[in-house]
Amino acid sequence: MPDRAEPFVAALKEAGIIQGKSNNQFSSQQNITRGEAALMLAEAYKIGSSTQDNVKFTDVPERYWEAVNVLLANGITTGKTATTFGTSDDIARGEFAIFLCRISEFQANDDGTGSGVVDDDTGGDPVTLTDLQDLINSTANYVENYYTEETWQNLEGALQTANDVMNNTDAAQTEIDQAAEGLTSAIEGLILETISYTTGPDETANGVMLTFTDSVGEDGAIDPVEGTIADAEVTLSTDGTTLTLQTEAGAEADEAAEFDLNVDGTEVEVNLTWDGTGWDVETVPANVIEEITAGESDMDGVINLELLNDGLVDGSISIDELLENPKLLRLNILEGSGLAEEDVISIRNGEFDVLTVTLGQEDIDRGFIDLGLETGIIRSLAGDGPVDLTAIIDRGEGDTATGTIGTIELPELPLVEPVVDLVGSTVEDLLYILSGDQPLRVSLEANALQEDIEAGSTLELTINGAQEETITHVITQAEIDQGFINYTFEDEALINRLLSGLTVGKQYYYYARNHIWRPSINR
Repeated sequence: MPDRAEPFVAALKEAGIIQGKSNNQFSSQQNITRGEAALMLAEAYKIGSSTQDNVKFTDVPERYWEAVNVLLANGITTGKTATTFGTSDDIARGEFAIFLCRISEFQANDDGTGSGVVDDDTGGDPVTLTDLQDLINSTANYVENYYTEETWQNLEGALQTANDVMNNTDAAQTEIDQAAEGLTSAIEGLILETISYTTGPDETANGVMLTFTDSVGEDGAIDPVEGTIADAEVTLSTDGTTLTLQTEAGAEADEAAEFDLNVDGTEVEVNLTWDGTGWDVETVPANVIEEITAGESDMDGVINLELLNDGLVDGSISIDELLENPKLLRLNILEGSGLAEEDVISIRNGEFDVLTVTLGQEDIDRGFIDLGLETGIIRSLAGDGPVDLTAIIDRGEGDTATGTIGTIELPELPLVEPVVDLVGSTVEDLLYILSGDQPLRVSLEANALQEDIEAGSTLELTINGAQEETITHVITQAEIDQGFINYTFEDEALINRLLSGLTVGKQYYYYARNHIWRPSINR
């Protein structure tokens, strides 16, 4: 807890409004959930209790029941949907503004019981245009594809009404209040669309990998991980579509790991339980994450993979063929697959995305898509033996298919020739190198060279642009020991000679990425 917060937190603690996350932690950097906000507001404003059971929600644990019940009884909240309060969801700034506005208009009796919401002329502040604008701005935190179509359309309608009121300089206070209330209800009513996942390839008591059809949070380690598996560790991939659970000790039957995911700003509680043969996933709210069934995951009759170069079968393909050939793989779209324009095909190896393709109508009419491999992918996957490729296809409206479609084998890297670290470079990087602003790094760690290179060997680098340029460099022992050469270009006219006669743009980029460097070693 920062020093500046101490007196305020202490005052809230003294008044019994907050308790903290534990005996010695307030967790000042964590978000507040709707359930926690209900507890704080009910206690802070002394709105009393209600003897009537107003809670019709399925997601309100006993700890929050009384607070949510009294908020409902006095019109402070209506819930997110007819059946959910969103107890574990983070509360948005706009939602909290509405809660606070309504509860500040509430008048409590001397005995602490509520007498209802008072009229504007007897107390309480009306919703201002600034409040309404803040509420409108908060909707930017939500992404359409995460929510059901009906609830998203409700949000868009309420948002349009709110914007119309903001643009109306003569809007009455009742219109502002109604617009704010309508938008708040629409935000609270958003229902997360189900995100599907597949399990594999290995599912054991020591861990599992779940691959999702959409991102379920930010990358990195998830903390805290609770439950009965003491050493459970959970991580998300960079794009948030692959979750990995690992435990060295191994899980016993019915042991579970519990943690939270942030799905488009909504906190989702996840319980991963080992049943002795596999991992079961349960979420709160329910069914946010759902396993793709065997029928849905069948790739038969959807697409298959055809290898257009035999070297991808035995790993004999050359580096030039890998880098320069845009037609290495063919994804055949099978008749009756149900695929349509805008459908997305993601090809991955484990948690690594090899490529993602959005289908066009021409691809469907042709019946296949020819693809090459990006150089960054080659560097990440090459040399690890056969690469199993799995396809995940989003066919729209929640219809998803997944499954293994083929195996390729890439050559081992480093190759016989020295490797120039430019495979991921942009044209701007190359220009900096050629102009001498940054050095060119050439690796000397290729398997066939490392033992034979001696101090005094000559590196000959042929640069093939509009015209051919050759530079030489005598290799030192220090460079051999460090495993690479940093070469700085000193010829100021080099770029002009290379670009002479070329159109700067795609053509130069093609030369720069595919033809410009050709190193060799003379021993």
